[in-house]
Amino acid sequence: MAKKQKDPISILEKFKVTKNPSPANAKKMYTEARQELGTAVYTPDVFESYSNRIYGKTEFKPVLKEVGKMITFRYFPQTYKTLPYFDAQPLILIVEVPDKDTVIGVNLHYYSIQERMRTFYSMWPLLTDRNLGEQARFRMYYSIISESKKYIRGLAGLKEYKTNRIRSRVYEINPKYWETALALPTEHFIKKKSHVIQTETSKKIRKLLGESNR
Repeated sequence: MAKKQKDPISILEKFKVTKNPSPANAKKMYTEARQELGTAVYTPDVFESYSNRIYGKTEFKPVLKEVGKMITFRYFPQTYKTLPYFDAQPLILIVEVPDKDTVIGVNLHYYSIQERMRTFYSMWPLLTDRNLGEQARFRMYYSIISESKKYIRGLAGLKEYKTNRIRSRVYEINPKYWETALALPTEHFIKKKSHVIQTETSKKIRKLLGESNR
């Protein structure tokens, strides 16, 4: 893994087109990331100064209010020997918390940058909808994603994580920097190349969209 360069987030932030989240912002930052940062891959601690909260690796015990947040951490699944591949540095939008030892979320690393933007921005209204009551909104995330064609892309990257398999601090990224997180290369796939996995995800999305039209 390449050595960490000087604060890549501050470098990418200056390339934002507008202050409001938009596909144009993320696309521009991704392009600039490749030009400015080359092939460097960053670890979750790059978000240390850009997080609302940081948990020790044994401190993170998710509760209902975590739903809708973006987190990142280092991870090593217990079933790694039988898995065809996995992301050792997931970047997830939390959609469900079954219990204090488990978190379910959309890992945005499983998507190509184009699909990553489509998925994130299709979910943006859901993440920011204040017309729903807090408890209702938290409990509805998974069902909405599962049942609505508008949000169905999220199912292709839906993953479950056990807190006892987390291998680093957990960074709850400030929403102000979510777009930057989309563009910053932090994925670290084991057993397969990222572009192969992302192609598989795109196929899953096409299948999901096809089934939703029936």
